[in-house]
Amino acid sequence: MKALLAEQLLAEVTGIQDLAHLTEITQRLRTLADIKYDDYGGYTPGVRFIESLAVWLSEFKQEDRETALNFVLHRLAYISATELDHLVSTVYKDMLRPRLLKAVAAELGIPSWSVKKIASSPEFLSRQRRTLILGMSDGARLDKLRRASPLSTEQFHLVSTVDDEKASDMSAKLAEALESMNLPGEAKFSLVIVVDDFSGSGTTMLRREGDGWKGKLPKIHNHVTNLKTSGVIAEDAHVIVLLYLLTKLAQSQLAARMAEAGYLEPEVSLVAAHTFDDDFPLTENSDPEFWKLCSAYFREEWDNAHSGLAGDLSHGFGGSALPLVIHHNAPNNAPPIIWKDESIEGRKSDDSLSEWLGVFPRHERHHPGRP
Repeated sequence: MKALLAEQLLAEVTGIQDLAHLTEITQRLRTLADIKYDDYGGYTPGVRFIESLAVWLSEFKQEDRETALNFVLHRLAYISATELDHLVSTVYKDMLRPRLLKAVAAELGIPSWSVKKIASSPEFLSRQRRTLILGMSDGARLDKLRRASPLSTEQFHLVSTVDDEKASDMSAKLAEALESMNLPGEAKFSLVIVVDDFSGSGTTMLRREGDGWKGKLPKIHNHVTNLKTSGVIAEDAHVIVLLYLLTKLAQSQLAARMAEAGYLEPEVSLVAAHTFDDDFPLTENSDPEFWKLCSAYFREEWDNAHSGLAGDLSHGFGGSALPLVIHHNAPNNAPPIIWKDESIEGRKSDDSLSEWLGVFPRHERHHPGRP
């Protein structure tokens, strides 16, 4: 009954008079809701996609609602939990294992196509066990990555910083594992993989502020350096920054910044399980109507100190303009009219405006109401 009422509200909001056209659209939206959108993690209890969409569309002027609806129907990319889990399950097999095989082939001086010989060698098993995987955020999904690989639980740490007690414990268990399996190599990690789910502009990862560098990578680099000093990580260890989802913009900007900051191959590498194509972001030329809506409905009070790190926010953090929603949270690289939730802020600079509620409300990490 609630779903039916939501669809009736949607019909009223869109103003579509053609019954056949309305039926086609509602059936398509219902299918999208059932397969993906209803599972969005930002919805409050009892709220689902269709009613959220109806409320969102009602915030636009009547003449703009068709454009907003067409964006959802034809341009929005939504990555479900199932899709992201599947992507994570490919990482070891398609990305990490080939790198280990290639490194051991070079070490042993044998052809890289001798996969069975390499994979069964003590050197490969040792290098695989001497791999350390650290999470950069909650989105690292290390539980999924661990289950989709033959690596030991002792090789995973949920955060990118390892305290002294944990580091000592990991070193001891590494030494025990190498000894019990009679494997060569010193009891130090030779490969460090730091994992995050997504980067849209690269700014959070690495950016210049004043005369120095800020972001996740400098913190991780400093921590890895300390672990090298304490003997947990080998001096010649290779660090891989692994992102499940990466845009071309973030890829190019990160590569340039990493080179400028001195994070160079072979010490540090940037890899992605999936990279969005150049034509994925919204542009003024490819999406002129929705592009205008992003500017027209943007509110100045949505800017804050954090968003200012990467310029204009009206089309997404850093001007990324990504038509993207990830199942647990919409990224701030998407236009704010998609995800902004003023209902939790308790204040507006213009009381003549109703509270804005995006179709996929985002939980903002940097929020003025949560300093």
